Amino acid sequence: MKSILLLTVVMLLSACGQRVEGTYANGMLSYTFWDTGKVNMSDFLGVVNVDYNYKIEGKNVKVTTPEATQVFVLLEDGSLQTPTGVILKKRPW
Repeated sequence: MKSILLLTVVMLLSACGQRVEGTYANGMLSYTFWDTGKVNMSDFLGVVNVDYNYKIEGKNVKVTTPEATQVFVLLEDGSLQTPTGVILKKRPW
């Protein structure tokens, strides 16, 4: 009985961890999150291509830039909402 309870607790705790990996984009910008804590931001014109650090706190993804820390929100459907309200969808590839 104790082992079943322990297994249930472990499964519930592991489900609470949020992960953001892969590329999230809209028609203008692309953010590629790596499991190393790095994120690459680029535009589709090739003008912008910069790397930043990020960390996850609950449903918030905090991207640290030289100017400030931007807080993105991980939505229920797996997409990201930028600080300005733009929705970035995860690319399937």
